[in-house]
Amino acid sequence: MKKQQTVTNIPYVKGLDGIRFLGIIGVIIYHLAPQLMPGGYLGVNLFFVLSGYLITDKLIREIKQTGQLHIRAFYRKRMKRLLPSTLFMLVLVLAWITWFNRELLVNLKGTVVSALLFVNNWWQIIQGDSYFDRFTTPSPFVHLWSLAVEMQFYILIVLVIWGLFTFLSTQRARLIAIGILTLLSAGLMAWLYQPGVDPSRVYYGTDTRLFSLWVGTGFAAAFPLATLQTKQMPQKLRQWQEMIGLAVLFLIGVMMKYVTDQSPFNYYGGMLLFSLLAGVLIIIVAQPTVKLSFLFRFKPVTWLGKRSFVLYLWHYPLNVLIQQQSNGQPASAARQLFLVLVLTLGLAEVTYRFIEMRNWQGLFQKGVKWAQQLWKSPRKAHLKEKGLLAVSMLVVLSALTGFAISPTDPDHASQQVKKVIEKNEQLLQETQLTGIQAEALANGVFNTEELSELANKKVTFIGDSVLLSASEELVQFFPAATIDGKVGRQLYQTVPVVQQLKKDRKLNKTVVIELGSNGDFTKNQLDDLVGAIGKDKEVYFLTTHVPRHWRESVNQKLVSLTKNEKHIHLIDWSNTSTNHADWFYEDAVHPNKTGAEQYAVLIAKSLLN
Repeated sequence: MKKQQTVTNIPYVKGLDGIRFLGIIGVIIYHLAPQLMPGGYLGVNLFFVLSGYLITDKLIREIKQTGQLHIRAFYRKRMKRLLPSTLFMLVLVLAWITWFNRELLVNLKGTVVSALLFVNNWWQIIQGDSYFDRFTTPSPFVHLWSLAVEMQFYILIVLVIWGLFTFLSTQRARLIAIGILTLLSAGLMAWLYQPGVDPSRVYYGTDTRLFSLWVGTGFAAAFPLATLQTKQMPQKLRQWQEMIGLAVLFLIGVMMKYVTDQSPFNYYGGMLLFSLLAGVLIIIVAQPTVKLSFLFRFKPVTWLGKRSFVLYLWHYPLNVLIQQQSNGQPASAARQLFLVLVLTLGLAEVTYRFIEMRNWQGLFQKGVKWAQQLWKSPRKAHLKEKGLLAVSMLVVLSALTGFAISPTDPDHASQQVKKVIEKNEQLLQETQLTGIQAEALANGVFNTEELSELANKKVTFIGDSVLLSASEELVQFFPAATIDGKVGRQLYQTVPVVQQLKKDRKLNKTVVIELGSNGDFTKNQLDDLVGAIGKDKEVYFLTTHVPRHWRESVNQKLVSLTKNEKHIHLIDWSNTSTNHADWFYEDAVHPNKTGAEQYAVLIAKSLLN
């Protein structure tokens, strides 16, 4: 009988944990404080490229050394890597929601099932969920789309590697094939992307995101990890690699700092460029003799890098749950962020030590046997263990109960907001309403001359989904207005919007800005927006009414701005709408019909004055 060949293992490359650190820091900052790193979402691309590289390198070594692929063992390892920690997080979060945040149970069954089946990205696409809107889809599991993309890649990569080594005999042909796969995916992203339309479809889609993983595959085929571990390298070559590595790291940092998630550049090749830069960085950092790799092997960096997966799992749901616990009252930004980070680190460490690093083979049977022994033991014996077992059973039962009672409600408040926004977007595209309805809307607040003045006033409105939810009422007052609203828009994404409006000659003398609902911004970002609009415009900023920790910070910056600039004015929507919960949908952010009318009246009054 022929002895089965084994695959030669390569010593652990600590520098790659530094790559993981860079990715997870970007993602966490993007989700918790996006104004500090608007391009932090590119950290996911970094993970994709690294994953594609390592998985492909292992499969190529296996097929070269043994002549075959051990598919069952491969998928068993992948499931062991992803499923236990994901399931642990889902159970704890579901239990918490069941006890303390039951409003989040609505429409959650499909999300949980799709997460466990690793098809969550397609589920969110089918549901029409936006990755960029923080309020109409307040699920704590939005971030699980990337795990689905990875698992779907794991299915494809086995077939691809088998096909490459079965049908193509040369290295060049294999690299060309991988390049074609990469360009097809990146090209599909560019083809499906529509400027000005929510890009969630191309952001979530496996077909439009695989190129980052294929880039990793290409680098693994061209630069196997084993060949990079040599300690013999000409000094000149090492110096060149160090200079290239620093330049690449600088470009990656610039893109993560400045390339926003709404930038067309992103979808027309920007993400592909970032992925190629990530591939180059991985190749350089993986070489132990290159000085740059020492930075990525720094102990605190590798400690966090090793836990990047569980940090990714925990930071997003904790942020959502803590925001929901604010009960509509804006908490201190520093306090909330500190709490999210501390809990993320704590739960990530627990998950890493007791779930991710465990050998799960036979563990279920051992657990059942342990529980039986505790049950049969004397009543006062093993009290700590019995308490742990009781708490564990309570958590699991709570999670199962929450899953079972999760209602499917197509008319839930978040869906109502989505429908209103979609309807108003359609109205803005198809029709120009007249100001005739304004008299009925105003209920005697304005006289005929004032209504006529408003109807003839050319105003440009720029905002996010809050603006869109009130756009029908605004158009009734301002039929000549230009309304440019977009779901999930951040203030720091708006300078290109202003520049395009100027180019199209749609930036009117009066400009009304409603931004800040989706996150904070820096003073410099605010100044850049004001500078882009110009001092020849009368600019009105609306304060934000949002039950999130950044509300106070946003509104303070707007108040300070209007004190220093004569052509800039404040419309205090936040103060006006305080104590009027009946003006809003359940998210306490988007105005309902009554709130939209009050919103439009407040703006109309301000512009008349």
